[in-house]
Amino acid sequence: MSNQQQLDDLIAEHNSELTPRRDLWRGVEAAIAHAEQRKADSKQVPVHRQPGAWAIAAGVVLAVTMITTNIWSPVNTEVPATAQLVDVLNTHQQQQREQLLVSYQQSSYEPSATAEAELTKLRDAGDALSKALQEDPQNQALLEMLRWVHEQELMLLQSELKSETRWQQL
Repeated sequence: MSNQQQLDDLIAEHNSELTPRRDLWRGVEAAIAHAEQRKADSKQVPVHRQPGAWAIAAGVVLAVTMITTNIWSPVNTEVPATAQLVDVLNTHQQQQREQLLVSYQQSSYEPSATAEAELTKLRDAGDALSKALQEDPQNQALLEMLRWVHEQELMLLQSELKSETRWQQL
C-alpha cells in the first residue's frame, strides 16, 4: 500500500464527526446572556464611581473659576512697569546730565552753539520718545531708541567737556 493510500484510509477513519458527551448549547447560551448582563451593568455605573466624571467636573469648576476671576484675561502689568522704566531712565539721564553740566560750570566753560543745538535736538527727541512710550508702552523699539538718545546726549556732553579740558591744558 502506498503512502497516499494509507493517508486516505486514516483520514476516512477519523472523518467521523465528534460529538460531545453532553449538550453544550445551554452553557454557551448562559455565557452569552451573562456577558450581555455584565455589559448592561457596566453602563449603569453611578456617576461618582466613574473616574472620568471627576476629571470633567474638576475641569468645569476650574474653567468657571478662571473666567469669573479673570485669570484668563491677561493682566496688563507691563504698562506700569514700562512707564516706571521710562521714568527711571529719564531721571537717571537727568542726573547724569546735571553732573556733567556742573563739571562745565566748575571749569567755567560754555558749550558751543553747535553743541547746544545738538543737545537741544537730543533732549527734544528724548521727550518725544518718552511721550510715545506713554501711548505705546509695549514698543521695545521706542524704548531702545530712548536709551540710545540718552547715550548720545551724554557722549556729546562728555566729548565737549574733554575737548574743553584739552584746550585749557594747552
